[in-house]
Amino acid sequence: RCLVGSEMCIRDSMKILHTSDWHLGHSLFNRKRTNEQQAFLLWLKETIKAKKIDALLVSGDVFDSSIPGNQAQELYYHFLGTLASDTACRRVIIVAGNHDSASFIEAPKAVLQSLKVNVIGRARQNIQEEVIEINDSFGQQLLVCAVPYLRDKDLCISRQGETSQERESRILKAIRDHYRQVLDDAIKRKKHQKVPIVAMGHLYVSGSITKERLLGQADPLYVGSLGQVPIDIFPKDFHYVALGHIHLAQKVGEDDRIQYSGSPLPLNFSEVNNQRRVVLVEFSEKGERKIEYIDVPLFQELVQIKGNWEHIEQQIIRLKQKKSQAWVEVVYESSVVMGDLRARVLKLIESSSLEVLRIKNTQVIKEALSHRTTPKDLQQLTPMDVFEFCLQDRQVDNDQRPLLREYYLKALRELQSSED
Repeated sequence: RCLVGSEMCIRDSMKILHTSDWHLGHSLFNRKRTNEQQAFLLWLKETIKAKKIDALLVSGDVFDSSIPGNQAQELYYHFLGTLASDTACRRVIIVAGNHDSASFIEAPKAVLQSLKVNVIGRARQNIQEEVIEINDSFGQQLLVCAVPYLRDKDLCISRQGETSQERESRILKAIRDHYRQVLDDAIKRKKHQKVPIVAMGHLYVSGSITKERLLGQADPLYVGSLGQVPIDIFPKDFHYVALGHIHLAQKVGEDDRIQYSGSPLPLNFSEVNNQRRVVLVEFSEKGERKIEYIDVPLFQELVQIKGNWEHIEQQIIRLKQKKSQAWVEVVYESSVVMGDLRARVLKLIESSSLEVLRIKNTQVIKEALSHRTTPKDLQQLTPMDVFEFCLQDRQVDNDQRPLLREYYLKALRELQSSED
């Protein structure tokens, strides 16, 4: 129980569950993933119930597209509706990510509030609207600074004649100021010094491990449309920072105060080995923080097979022997040209439950991109392969390529995620 004006505060602990990057509506090489997404949301609800979660924080990219299809919307609203009736979760706070449409996310705001669901789609002029209080029967229990993906246009208007460095510096300052302002408002609203303050965000923090770094490649210059932000953008007064945007689950920095929950489903074959989890953060009655990682099951087996033909053949035979129902990506890597690769792979998986979603012949791609020959089988080139070829062929400046890739990928996602 809390005594007004006293240092004493006795109440149950506060449990929050942090997740992000659901990408509802996502498809993998035109294969719908509705069953996987439905299974995840059911698992998430059961986890919330079993762990007696008080508040669920979703840090952006709820949907894969700014215009999600009917099935993706149905999954989303069914989850939120049944969560209120089937669990003791007292509050859900959702912020938009760069894939989400701010206006779409916020459209049902008034209805969702009746289910104790708060949605923040875009940065607010009135900063107080981004600070959400969670109370119990004894009083204030948690303050959440629900900061959505901060788009450039929400932060500042471009100035004529400024360089790209000046613009990035100004945007970075605006992001820093925004988090400082929401924190200041939260501190003013604290009714007891033991009440924790949690921040949410959807951005790329310097030092985060990306899939490019895992592959030994250079970090992308842009993730979304914002460059990297330093870790000190989050003041120490935040007791926990729940981040989204990077799909690889990880803590940022030396302690566990700042975390990416990562994507609960691998969104492509390169993410198959990513750790999939949600983060349970428990604050004691004294305000002490305890972190627990809860692994998310793999609801659909994904297998990437890389190598020469002998290795590919062996791995497919192994999968067949264990009666796997995996979705498979085959990446042929050999100096030996194999023009009948697709026919061989499809012949090999006959009478099995395996599904090959993609066959990539790196030798053919190299020849196509080097202008030595024209590929006979265009299915072996992905849309991104073709786009990279165009960038190279047109001799586009390297500093322009990241932003062009972003716009191209956005267009591809919206095209591929459309549903009947």
